[in-house]
Amino acid sequence: MNDMVNRTVLQSSLIPITPVICGYQKCMPSHAYGPAVRDYWLLHFVVSGCGVFSTKRGTCRLSCDDIFIIKPYEITYYEADAENPWEYIWIGFRSEIPVPEILRRSDCIKNSNCGKQFHDAFSENRPDSSNGLYGYEYYLTGIIWQIFGLLTEKPDSAEQNKYVEQALAIINTEYQNGLSAGEIADKLHLNRSYLSGLFKAVTGKSPGKFLADFRMKRAAELLIFHNCNVTVTANSVGYPDVFSFSRAFRNYYGCSPSEYSRKYSERKSDQG
Repeated sequence: MNDMVNRTVLQSSLIPITPVICGYQKCMPSHAYGPAVRDYWLLHFVVSGCGVFSTKRGTCRLSCDDIFIIKPYEITYYEADAENPWEYIWIGFRSEIPVPEILRRSDCIKNSNCGKQFHDAFSENRPDSSNGLYGYEYYLTGIIWQIFGLLTEKPDSAEQNKYVEQALAIINTEYQNGLSAGEIADKLHLNRSYLSGLFKAVTGKSPGKFLADFRMKRAAELLIFHNCNVTVTANSVGYPDVFSFSRAFRNYYGCSPSEYSRKYSERKSDQG
């Protein structure tokens, strides 16, 4: 059976952070929970082993020092690995102030610096609330504040560049499939506005603008270097139909795809 310790916190009136629950579990192989929702924030810190965590944005595979984030009223599912099941500590809370941005924009993060705070929630020196004086609630609230502080630190440029590089790789390999800027953020498990800010800081363009420009450049190459017709070109760069492709192409180049191909052929003939 699963080795689990769970502490339901007394519903105190600690404001603006109110702890709800704290627990520890060494899971059995393939132990799963969900799909389900919580009405509070719930953070799980993976102590050892591995497993998967799923939201509407996709599935993350997690291991030691990863934190997966359950947001209020969001459907989630998580499952321990069949061969190396995870062991984790969780802390749940309600907040009347904005939580750190990284919690809002991410489904999972790696942050070993927070490990001490999660372990302290179950340290031998933790106070006991059996006397009804909210000692443990105050103690756990302090731990939550510490986690907020660690997660509010500005991410380094290497992390930011990693996300942009991953976004560029997704564009390069999936632009033919009707990919959107929102889907890029979802694939990276990031808030869309956060990714847009990172992407624009590095490339000078939003993900949507970069993707649109990328498609138009690929379309021009197909038309003039590979002699593709308009229908084939539209299908090959991710547009649902010829009409929407032709309109986007005209807005970008100032002429229709057919006119663009003809003008290129005429220039090439003149030069030859």
